[in-house]
Amino acid sequence: DFEEVNRLKLSITEKLDRSEELSRKEGLFLTAIFVGDAEWLGPNSEWYNRSLRYAIQLADGFVHHQWYGIAEEYGDVSKVSLPGFSEPESFDINGKPPTFYTSGLRQRVDLIASVTQLEWCIYVCDQVDIDNGLENPDKVMMDGIKYFIGEKESLPENSARVHRMLFLSDKKWLKDVRELFDIRSLIMYYFERRFDAKSKELEKLNS
Repeated sequence: DFEEVNRLKLSITEKLDRSEELSRKEGLFLTAIFVGDAEWLGPNSEWYNRSLRYAIQLADGFVHHQWYGIAEEYGDVSKVSLPGFSEPESFDINGKPPTFYTSGLRQRVDLIASVTQLEWCIYVCDQVDIDNGLENPDKVMMDGIKYFIGEKESLPENSARVHRMLFLSDKKWLKDVRELFDIRSLIMYYFERRFDAKSKELEKLNS
């Protein structure tokens, strides 16, 4: 699942580290990634609780423009469409949105990631015409939501594998991006550490 996405990420990271020129597809891919990052949940998203909303609002303006600045370095942003990310009311868990069942910062970050990581990867695949390899992304997403709000104690093997891969891939990507582009962001660092912890948790879950 998302094997081509991970292969392209690795190729791009290695080329940027060596200051090598990217292929047209790699440039478009990188542009789509950073447009997706720039348009990731706005500062007033209903996904946030108070503490996360405050942290996002502090970082939003700077990070938003920085992502677009990087995107424009590697491709024409007009060649990619804007992503759309679901809000909590898109999901019904016993008559309530999933945010009703979460309170702490860590649990809310895990919940947000279970939805937006998947939607973000599907968006990027669509922009560069890559098969995302998922048979039923809606089920994978809903399995993740129910697990991260505590309604399920485990995940089906396929869903656990996909979510673990997404957490692991995003953790590495956040680290690579911070180092390659000298981005100093506490919230990126927090997400990186959190994604690392969740990927390890999911690895143990189905081992």
